[in-house]
Amino acid sequence: MPTTVDGVHSGAPCGGSPPRCPASSSQPSRSGRGEANLLLGGGFRTPRHDAVEAAKAERAGRSAADIQAEEAAQVPTGRLGAVPEFAAVGAFLCSDRASYRTGTAVRCDGGLVHSL
Repeated sequence: MPTTVDGVHSGAPCGGSPPRCPASSSQPSRSGRGEANLLLGGGFRTPRHDAVEAAKAERAGRSAADIQAEEAAQVPTGRLGAVPEFAAVGAFLCSDRASYRTGTAVRCDGGLVHSL
């Protein structure tokens, strides 16, 4: 269901729960390895995220840089992620080097979620 976040329309649903995976990690895949892994993202610098920050800044009468600094301060790494960082983790999970890793949820969020 499409949502609106801070005045910016999104086709993606919002929610705090990871998506449900229809396959069980104990079920073999066509490739012979279990492939039921989840890649859980956090805040990433994207054009949509920039638009949300700009809308938020405009409503508050502040600069986008101020809003960006506040958001970055909430992440233990002190910054939002870059899309290539998320893609690299996803590429690893799809690679032969991760072929024995199955039934896992891997966070790529800069430490934003304070749990294992």
